[in-house]
Amino acid sequence: MKIIKLLILNFLVITISYSQFYYPLSIGNFWDYDYDYHDTKITDTVIYNGIKYYVFSSGYQPRLKYQRQVGNKVYEIHPTVNQEILLFDFDKKNGDTVSIIALPNSNDTIIIFARGSRYENIFGHSRLTKNFLVDYIHYIDDEMYYDVADSFGITGIYGMWDWAELKGAIIDSVRYGSQITSCFDAVIPKDFLLHHNYPNPFNPSTTIRYDIPENGHMELSVHDILGREVATLVNEKREAGRYEVEFNGSKLTSGVYFYRLVVSSSKAGSNVLTGKMILIK
Repeated sequence: MKIIKLLILNFLVITISYSQFYYPLSIGNFWDYDYDYHDTKITDTVIYNGIKYYVFSSGYQPRLKYQRQVGNKVYEIHPTVNQEILLFDFDKKNGDTVSIIALPNSNDTIIIFARGSRYENIFGHSRLTKNFLVDYIHYIDDEMYYDVADSFGITGIYGMWDWAELKGAIIDSVRYGSQITSCFDAVIPKDFLLHHNYPNPFNPSTTIRYDIPENGHMELSVHDILGREVATLVNEKREAGRYEVEFNGSKLTSGVYFYRLVVSSSKAGSNVLTGKMILIK
C-alpha cells in the first residue's frame, strides 16, 4: 500500500453549474509564486501537429510548456511521451480519473485524478477552485497537488518536495497582488539556493539549477542512495550568479539519487545544499 506523507488538503465537494471554466491563456500573462522556481509567463504561441498552443516559459525551468484549452479541458504536450495529454478536466468530480500516462522505457505510470472543489478568495475575488492530483504510482512521496482557479489558472502547487502558492499575477493585462517580481530578470541572487531538478523523475537527462550570491568555489556532485559519489558536475571557482547544469544518467540504474552543492566563499564560509531526484528507465 502506498503511504502518502503529505499534509491532507481538505476540499468541500460541491456541484456547480457553469458554462466554462476559464483557464487564462493570453500572451503576456504572468504568474508570480512565493517559490520563484515556478514563476511562469506566456510568451508566444506555436503550431504543433496543426494545433495552436500557448507557450509557457520560466526563468528557472529549462523546458517550455505548450498548453491549450478546449471547453472545460486543458491539454499539454507532455515532455516524456512527446504527445498531447489531458492535464485538467474541470467537469470531472472528486475521485474521477483525468488521464493515465504510461511513460516510455519505464515501468512507471502517471495517473491524474480530479479531487474536490471549493470557492476561494483570490486577490479579493471569489473563484471556484478545482484540485488535481498527479501521481507517479510506483514511487512514494512524489505526488503533486495542483489548485486551479477559474480565471486565474494554477494558484497552488503542493508536494513533499515542492510547495508554492501564487502571490501575484498579471492576467489579461490586469495586475493582481501587492508585489510582482520576475525571475526573468538577470539579477545577482540574494541567497544560496539549490533548486529542484527538472524534470523529476527523469530519463535520461535532467537540469540542476543553483544560485550563488558571492564569488567562490563550487562543487556539485551526484550520489547514490548509499552516499557513493557517481558523478562530479562542477568543481571550480565561479562568480556570483544563477547557473544550470545538465546531468545525464544514461549509465546509471533506475533509482533515487541525491545532488549535493558545496559552496565555499570568503564571506559566508562553507554552504552545503542537497536535493533529491529519481531516475526512471
